[in-house]
Amino acid sequence: MIGLSPGVLASGFQMLDILRRRSPMSLKEFSLSFPRVGVCKTDDVCPLVLRLSWIRLGTDGLAEITGGGNKILALEHHESRMRQSVLDFVEVLKPTWVQNATYGRHKVLSYVGPEVRQVLVEAGLATSYDPETVRFWDTLAAMARGQHDITLAEIGRRGERLTIDHETNRTGRKPKWVSLENNADGYDVLSVLDQNSAAKLSIEVKATTVGPRGVFHITRNEWERALEAPFHCFHLWLLRGESDLESFLAVVPPAEMSRHVPADNASGIWSSFRVPFDAFERLFAAKCE
Repeated sequence: MIGLSPGVLASGFQMLDILRRRSPMSLKEFSLSFPRVGVCKTDDVCPLVLRLSWIRLGTDGLAEITGGGNKILALEHHESRMRQSVLDFVEVLKPTWVQNATYGRHKVLSYVGPEVRQVLVEAGLATSYDPETVRFWDTLAAMARGQHDITLAEIGRRGERLTIDHETNRTGRKPKWVSLENNADGYDVLSVLDQNSAAKLSIEVKATTVGPRGVFHITRNEWERALEAPFHCFHLWLLRGESDLESFLAVVPPAEMSRHVPADNASGIWSSFRVPFDAFERLFAAKCE
């Protein structure tokens, strides 16, 4: 399989830039004129740019930059090019390590080889929590599941960001964004009880843009965390419009949520249950309409 490394990607970017500035040439002519591109031999770079469809060979045998290649060239910053390269690589080659993206960033970084990990680090994807980085990891997780629409994930992340802001204002301490790193813990955000207590408060966040008649799902893992944690709550967000100022929060304790938990029976045990947001209408900061 074609490998992914910072060196070969940087060399690939340079190869595209050279082809953009020069008259069309065959790959053989290119290799003779530029036996090395960046830190790599040209013969080691060509398989990558061809496989990722950044260039194609025309009927005359000349190398042509494709739409995908022009997309890379249109990105001004090296980090942005690296990020798009990872997505192109995953889309085309479907490496086994991408399946770990469904479990969170930490799982991917722990599993990939050192060269791919260095690509992710140089792309600014290893530690940051800015919106574009979060979107990248959600896109990668969607690709691992065979999905191309990450709208639901974006709604969930918006709710999580609101919870982080809410808890920062409430406690004076910025909480930990757990779900981005590892979504198997059964909660999304780890905060503290209040300004006077450092006791840990785990929070599961649910959000909707369709109003109080929307529904959310609680998995068994999420509910077991709610029962096991000394302090736990659910944050339910009604997102209205583009402005976060139009969003409303209901803080739901496990005791309140327990009224909606199904019972196991002799024929099996439940794995998840769903609840309408308007079941907690009285707990929202503003009246649900």
